[in-house]
Amino acid sequence: LTLVNRHFFDTCLKQGLTSRKSLTLIFPSVDIVPQHLIHHFVRGYFDGDGSAFIQTGRRSVTFELSGNRWLLARISHRAVCCG
Repeated sequence: LTLVNRHFFDTCLKQGLTSRKSLTLIFPSVDIVPQHLIHHFVRGYFDGDGSAFIQTGRRSVTFELSGNRWLLARISHRAVCCG
Protein backbone atom coordinates (compact mmCIF):
# COMPACT_ATOMS: atom_id res chain seq x y z
CA LEU A 1 0.00 0.00 0.00
CA THR A 2 1.40 3.36 -0.98
CA LEU A 3 -0.24 6.57 0.15
CA VAL A 4 0.96 9.89 -1.17
CA ASN A 5 -0.65 12.70 0.79
CA ARG A 6 1.26 15.50 2.49
CA HIS A 7 -1.44 16.12 5.14
CA PHE A 8 -1.52 12.41 6.05
CA PHE A 9 2.29 12.35 6.24
CA ASP A 10 2.43 15.46 8.47
CA THR A 11 -0.31 14.10 10.73
CA CYS A 12 1.55 10.79 11.15
CA LEU A 13 4.76 12.64 12.06
CA LYS A 14 2.90 14.68 14.69
CA GLN A 15 1.60 11.43 16.19
CA GLY A 16 5.14 10.06 16.52
CA LEU A 17 5.55 7.94 13.39
CA THR A 18 9.24 7.39 12.65
CA SER A 19 11.36 5.25 10.41
CA ARG A 20 13.17 2.35 12.10
CA LYS A 21 10.63 2.47 14.93
CA SER A 22 12.00 -0.58 16.73
CA LEU A 23 15.10 1.45 17.57
CA THR A 24 13.47 4.81 18.26
CA LEU A 25 9.87 4.29 19.41
CA ILE A 26 9.03 5.52 22.91
CA PHE A 27 6.00 4.64 24.98
CA PRO A 28 3.26 7.10 23.99
CA SER A 29 2.12 9.86 26.31
CA VAL A 30 -1.58 10.12 27.18
CA ASP A 31 -2.02 13.03 24.79
CA ILE A 32 -1.07 10.69 21.90
CA VAL A 33 -2.73 7.49 23.18
CA PRO A 34 -5.31 8.04 25.94
CA GLN A 35 -4.96 5.82 29.01
CA HIS A 36 -8.03 3.73 28.16
CA LEU A 37 -6.50 2.83 24.76
CA ILE A 38 -2.98 1.86 25.90
CA HIS A 39 -3.82 -1.86 25.81
CA HIS A 40 -4.70 -1.45 22.12
CA PHE A 41 -1.31 0.21 21.51
CA VAL A 42 0.48 -2.69 23.22
CA ARG A 43 -1.54 -5.27 21.30
CA GLY A 44 -0.77 -3.49 18.01
CA TYR A 45 2.91 -3.33 18.89
CA PHE A 46 2.86 -7.06 19.66
CA ASP A 47 1.18 -7.73 16.30
CA GLY A 48 4.07 -6.02 14.53
CA ASP A 49 7.09 -6.92 16.68
CA GLY A 50 6.00 -9.86 18.81
CA SER A 51 5.48 -13.59 18.69
CA ALA A 52 3.93 -16.34 20.75
CA PHE A 53 4.57 -20.05 20.67
CA ILE A 54 3.64 -23.16 22.62
CA GLN A 55 6.32 -25.48 23.95
CA THR A 56 4.45 -28.74 24.27
CA GLY A 57 7.30 -30.59 25.97
CA ARG A 58 7.49 -27.94 28.70
CA ARG A 59 3.72 -27.32 28.69
CA SER A 60 4.24 -23.58 28.48
CA VAL A 61 3.50 -20.60 26.28
CA THR A 62 6.22 -18.09 25.47
CA PHE A 63 5.60 -14.49 24.40
CA GLU A 64 8.38 -12.40 22.89
CA LEU A 65 8.64 -8.74 21.93
CA SER A 66 11.41 -7.02 19.99
CA GLY A 67 12.25 -3.39 20.55
CA ASN A 68 14.42 -0.93 22.39
CA ARG A 69 14.98 -1.31 26.13
CA TRP A 70 13.05 1.83 27.12
CA LEU A 71 9.88 0.88 25.28
CA LEU A 72 10.02 -2.73 26.45
CA ALA A 73 10.60 -1.63 30.06
CA ARG A 74 7.45 0.54 29.95
CA ILE A 75 5.39 -2.26 28.40
CA SER A 76 6.72 -4.68 31.03
CA HIS A 77 5.94 -2.22 33.81
CA ARG A 78 2.36 -1.80 32.50
CA ALA A 79 1.88 -5.56 32.36
CA VAL A 80 3.02 -6.02 35.97
CA CYS A 81 1.48 -3.03 37.70
CA CYS A 82 -1.56 -2.15 35.68
CA GLY A 83 -2.87 -5.32 34.09
